[in-house]
Parts: sequence; C-alpha cells; structure tokens
Amino acid sequence: MSWSSTGRLRNVLSPYLWRALFQDAQFRRAIHDGAISILNEKLKNSILETYAAITSANQCIVAYVNQDVKMQYQGTAEENARNSNEVAVKLIDQALSELVSFLGSE
Repeated sequence: MSWSSTGRLRNVLSPYLWRALFQDAQFRRAIHDGAISILNEKLKNSILETYAAITSANQCIVAYVNQDVKMQYQGTAEENARNSNEVAVKLIDQALSELVSFLGSE
C-alpha cells in the first residue's frame, strides 16, 4: 500500500494558502503522553525531525506575516517561509510513509 500526502499538501502551498500555519497539537500531545517513545527509532526520529521542521516553518511564516511592507520587498522572509514549508512537506511525507510501514509491520 502506498499513500502520499505530498500532492495534497502541495495544494496548500498555493499562492496564498501556503501562509497558513501547520497545526502541531497532536505532535505535542503525542510527545507529552509518551506515545513517541514506544515507536522504533527510525519512525521516532522521522516524526521528531518533522515536528522540528513544522515548528521552524511556522516561525518563518509568522516572521513573514509580521514584517512591515518595506521589508517585504527588501527581505528574504517570504523565501525563507516558502523554503521551510517545502522542507516540512517533504518530511511530513517521509514520516507518513514510515508510519504506514510501521503500522503494516505490527
């Protein structure tokens, strides 16, 4: 079974919607409740790396949205936000594949 979220997530990165923050409540809850600790190392590392990328992407989006108009033309915040989103999307897809593999093997 192959399932990929990348196509759907890339749709979110359309001209305006890419500025939406990733939701991370379930990550935080899973970490807090210890659910991540029972996973194999490969899946655990993939999920934690994805969580870090999502957190970074959210910070870049907030920096972009909160900058003044002059900086929007001079700065690199938009590029940073778009790039961090792309990284997060790729890592989400990898973590999802790892999770599907893990669940299929258990």
